[in-house]
Amino acid sequence: DDGEVLYVAFGGGLAVVDASSLPRLKLLRVIDLPEPAVNVDADEDLAAVVGKDTLTLLDISNPTVPVLSRSVELEHGFATGVALSLRHIVVVSQEGGVLVFDR
Repeated sequence: DDGEVLYVAFGGGLAVVDASSLPRLKLLRVIDLPEPAVNVDADEDLAAVVGKDTLTLLDISNPTVPVLSRSVELEHGFATGVALSLRHIVVVSQEGGVLVFDR
């Protein structure tokens, strides 16, 4: 698929990867985040990334150049996962259970 972009959470931030020529992947950029990324979910124009104590939202309307929209400190740390729905952002936290935010 032409223009397919993958977002990969890793200890150094968020990697933006061009996957349009599989199996050859091309790293387009690395986005620095407030803390190491644990998990990411992306849907249309929004990417949600969790670190241990932070939820970071990025505008990905231009998929190869994500722009920081906002960061939310998580009261209950140790986030391990994030998922996007049409209206919500759901974060799973070891200490806080399931946390739900409006998009």
